[in-house]
Amino acid sequence: MLESIQTYLESAGIEIVSSDRESIITKHKAGEVTYEIQGFVRNNFPYETPSFYLRNRSTFCLLAHVGWPCSKQDTGLICSGANDVLSINYHVPEKLYEEALTKATQTIAPVIKDASLNNQHCLEEFYGHWKWAAGRQSNNLLVIAPEGTGIFDLQIKEPVKKGRGLSSKAMASPSNYDSLSKDYCVVVNAASKGRSIHGKGILFTAPCIGLPPAPGADIKTWWKDFLARQPEELIATLKEKARHTRSKEAWIVCHTQYQTRDIWFGIKAESHKKCQIPVCGDYLEPWKISAIEVDIHSKSRLLPRAGASTDLQDKKILLVGCGSVGSNIAEQLISAGIGGLHLVDSDSFQSENLYRHTLDMKYLGVNKASALADKLMNEYPYTKITHSPKQLISLDVEELTQADLITIAIGNPTAERALNEILIKEKINTPVIYCWLEGYGVGGHAVFVAPDGNSGCLECAYVDPSSYQIQMHSNMNFLMANEPVTKDIGGCGTLFLPYSHLDALQTAIMASRLALKSLAGQQNKSTKMSWIGSDEDAKGIGLSFNGELSDKEGTMTISPLKQAGCPCCHKSSIGATYTGYGKIVHISVTVEHIWDKYRQRGKSDIEACGILIGRIDQDGSRIWIEAVTEPFPKDVRGRTHFHMKDKGHQIELNRLHKSSSGQQCFMGTWHSHPEHKPSFSSPDKTGWKSCINANPPLKHFCFAIIGTEEDSIFIPNSSGFVELKRMEHRE
Repeated sequence: MLESIQTYLESAGIEIVSSDRESIITKHKAGEVTYEIQGFVRNNFPYETPSFYLRNRSTFCLLAHVGWPCSKQDTGLICSGANDVLSINYHVPEKLYEEALTKATQTIAPVIKDASLNNQHCLEEFYGHWKWAAGRQSNNLLVIAPEGTGIFDLQIKEPVKKGRGLSSKAMASPSNYDSLSKDYCVVVNAASKGRSIHGKGILFTAPCIGLPPAPGADIKTWWKDFLARQPEELIATLKEKARHTRSKEAWIVCHTQYQTRDIWFGIKAESHKKCQIPVCGDYLEPWKISAIEVDIHSKSRLLPRAGASTDLQDKKILLVGCGSVGSNIAEQLISAGIGGLHLVDSDSFQSENLYRHTLDMKYLGVNKASALADKLMNEYPYTKITHSPKQLISLDVEELTQADLITIAIGNPTAERALNEILIKEKINTPVIYCWLEGYGVGGHAVFVAPDGNSGCLECAYVDPSSYQIQMHSNMNFLMANEPVTKDIGGCGTLFLPYSHLDALQTAIMASRLALKSLAGQQNKSTKMSWIGSDEDAKGIGLSFNGELSDKEGTMTISPLKQAGCPCCHKSSIGATYTGYGKIVHISVTVEHIWDKYRQRGKSDIEACGILIGRIDQDGSRIWIEAVTEPFPKDVRGRTHFHMKDKGHQIELNRLHKSSSGQQCFMGTWHSHPEHKPSFSSPDKTGWKSCINANPPLKHFCFAIIGTEEDSIFIPNSSGFVELKRMEHRE
């Protein structure tokens, strides 16, 4: 194959110096400089590109993009980039070789002929040159580096005996923890396990950088020149510190910058007797100085390298639900760079959770929130993680308001809807994500509720789009309501929703992307999203669907959340709520403001009256009073009586009924009493019965009496009329 490649190169005008069974040497020019490249074809060629080496490497001294001499042949490997991510044309190996050779010459020719450009590129790849200067030594140093700049005394600890990976390296960390963050101390303590103190060192930030050492350069001379470039004030401080620090061995870690690049390198100094550590020119003489490679462990270095954003370090998320979906969400968000995470779950981790959860067997029997926090703190030490064994609806207002985002992954629609009402009532302006999945791999859903107050809330996902009636199952679900989706493995007490870890992960990824967009300010409107899976398993056991999914498998839908007919956000926000006897009655803030105008607090104030207008859910258990009529001119009113005679009440009811597409209906009447806490009179009871008898198609009524300070809500039942109890606002 090399013969055909050589022939191809010669036909392309490339000068061949020589060749053998493994390589071809070619000659090139960069300005006035002539240089040779030796290309090696390995066993995997043409499925990988050739390796190219610059010959007579030592004659070029410090050169960018070329490795240091690594063989008796005096050659240096030319950096060709990350070739494993390329798709190469292995069908024409001759052309592949030529293109790879051309890339190699284009990489090194500019820096060979332009010294200034070469110096710039050498500074950009300072770390690579320093690794070559350090060589393959066993005394590389793991540095747990604090954030920020300054001068830090280091405590050096020996490698762990028989340790592997990072534990096989010596470790350096600041001696004084007082000024360090809690998460930093956690990292230091974790990395220190099994180590004993070995020696002393120093870490400092140098404002002035110089070129890295050239191949064969004396590191002690280079270090002396580097220190000479630093400001006098810094050197004076270092000298004073060195004067009080004597040792036979010293480790020096230096942090500097070139443009926006952070550069770290290490020096190891050894002496036959205790001397001041060599951090200034005056103390260099007795020391043997060598370059060491440093492995920096710090938040600002690790997060960007892992694809995480440091901009999210000041963001805190409240995650309720640490099951299969919630645990995956937690990992996604932390790995993206979230700085704070509060985990909430009241359940414990059981063996049946193993195969679709991120936790392992050592956490069996442990509270899920506590276990997940422990696992994540070991994997992601720079995120502050707290946990609580509470349930969703037992969270207090402070917990709900301290987070930048609330994410709910409990799969309990009742608790989720209750939280939605609490957030609206308490005017908590924290964005919320609700997510759940359906069984048998059918799909998963996520709802993002923005705190803007007008683009939709969770209750919008429970309004029937055709009838605008409130329903007890989400209008996003693919499976029909009340389908037998759970299975059991041993009778009562063993019911579970069948889905795979992949289903949980896909739902978690969808919710996590919504969360990150919200925290980045890119998601400002309430939105609903769903991923669609396969309907085969569900259909196989006879489950019914709201629509056909067969042709939609693998797709994702996204649309605005707001739904006409939502009682929570379509009209004014809820004010008071009254409960009892299987009923819940919500009174809008707008209605409360109207009633305040007609309280009979003055001795001459007369009774006011009107009708109640609102909507009701499908089973009649919940009523929303969203509007009322006010007294009209032809109504008869006195201090202790009223009679609605004006047709204006009916006209207003008709208008609202039409404008709401038939959703807002007549719900009953209201009137005022000159009492602090009003109760109904015999005439009131008679009038209410007449109202019910006059509207036979209606099955659900409520009646309101407005007092001077408090209001009373009544509903009919088999024994007459009963009063509902007002729910107290949460503190």
